[in-house]
Formats: sequence, C-alpha cells, structure tokens
Amino acid sequence: MKIAPLPGSALERSILVVAHPDDEILWFGSIVEDVDHIIICFLDDPGSPGTGAARQRCLGEHPLRHKITCLDLPETGTRNQASWPHPEITEYGLQISGHPEAGQTYMKRAQELGDRLRPLIGDAGNIFTHNPWGEYGHAEHVLVHRVVMSIAEHAGTAIWHSNYVSGWSQPLMETYLPDAGADYYQNEVDTAAMLELSQCYRRHDVWTWMDNYAWFPEECYIRGPLSQTGSADGGWLCPLNFVRVSSLQSAKTATGTTGKPWFTRLAKKLARTINRIQK
Repeated sequence: MKIAPLPGSALERSILVVAHPDDEILWFGSIVEDVDHIIICFLDDPGSPGTGAARQRCLGEHPLRHKITCLDLPETGTRNQASWPHPEITEYGLQISGHPEAGQTYMKRAQELGDRLRPLIGDAGNIFTHNPWGEYGHAEHVLVHRVVMSIAEHAGTAIWHSNYVSGWSQPLMETYLPDAGADYYQNEVDTAAMLELSQCYRRHDVWTWMDNYAWFPEECYIRGPLSQTGSADGGWLCPLNFVRVSSLQSAKTATGTTGKPWFTRLAKKLARTINRIQK
C-alpha cells in the first residue's frame, strides 16, 4: 500500500469527467485547477424548469471556463430511484427500480454519454471521475463512472477515482474493496479557493450541496479499475472522506437540482425582486 502525494505523471494529459456542474469542486477540489480539461455531462433538469439556463450562465462565468466542456445532456430523473443503500449494479450503472420510465431514460443516457465522451477522452493520458458507488450515493455519478470506465479500459487509459462515501453508499463501496491492496495518492485541497469557486454557483442559485459545507483539507485518489469482490476479509487500509447524508430524501440534492425546494427558490426570487423595487 502506498500513500503519497499524487504523482505529477497522473496530471499529464489529464481529463476530469463529472456528472453535474459543481461536482468538479465538491469531489475533486484538490485537482480541479490542475487537470488539463474538465467535462461536465449533464446540464438541464427536466424536473426543475430554468435550471439548465441558470447553469449555462454560471458556466459562462466559471473561473475555469477556459477548460470546461459541457455536453448539455439532460438529467435522467433518477434521483432516489436506485434502492439505496443496497442498489443493484448493471452494465450501465444501477438498476432504477422506482420509476420504469426514468429507468429507460437512464439506460438511453448511458448510450448517449458513451457516444459523446468516446472521441473526447479516448486519447487522454489520465482520467479522473466518480467512484463506482457514486460518492454519497448518486445514480448519475455511478452512470458516469461506468461509461468512463468502459472507455478507459478499452483505450488502456489510467483512471482515478475519488475517495468520498456516505452511510448510504458505504455498503456498495465495501463490495469494491479489493482482496489485495491498491495504491492511494493523497492531495491537499485549497479550501479557500474551492469556497471562492462555489460562489459562482451560489450567485446563480444552482449550488446543489449544503450551504455551510466545509471542504476536507485532503483528498485521496485510487487508481482503477475497481471490481466487485464481495466483502474483503482481513481489512484494507482505505483513506475515505466520509460525508454525512442522513437521508437522501431529506438531503438538499433530493429536492431539486438546485438543491432547494421549489418554494424556497420562489421565496428567494421574490425577495430579490422586492429588493430591486425598493432600491
């Protein structure tokens, strides 16, 4: 087992592939400023009108916009539809059990994403992306992982996973603990810089995570591929950043893409309108 600073070679011809706008700073804060290219897969949320346009405006002002490509795919509507904390793994991601139509969209989006990503990342030297348990347990994170992993394995490209997990995703994460050790590499997070980057999302009301979120000072990356082995007897040194999400139903990401219930967003918009009138 080797735990050391992320080697410089891992950032050569490097691409970061994330599911949604703001994932790049939430789960990859220690490398987001150093990778060569950032690809964001999803933009619009069909269940939250106006989100796509707001995200587009935000990305137009993003401090790292010079190296961001957004694929503009609509989200799948599969939030909380994957039987967490014990979802079923499929070839394209997770089995979507709560809504058949959303499940079909999820499968279709995996195919579309593969077609879009393949020419963009096929020649990369290193790819960073979501882990196979979707960080805190997000079905679209797992979908992106599966698609990227398939492309990387076919191309023989090095792939690196984040080390975030929650109580919801921990059971799935444990099935990926390998029988033998794997190399982890440690990187420091500039927490002040990540807070500053998040302000762009907050200004446009498309920040999807906790308002008072405090970044971890360090992140670790494991080199994939990871495969399911059941339970790993004997233990495994596994540095993890554990985020507390007490319930996916009550988590802010479960209330809409912008992370806030519709009535909260409406109240904020009304307040801003009243404030402009008073001025």
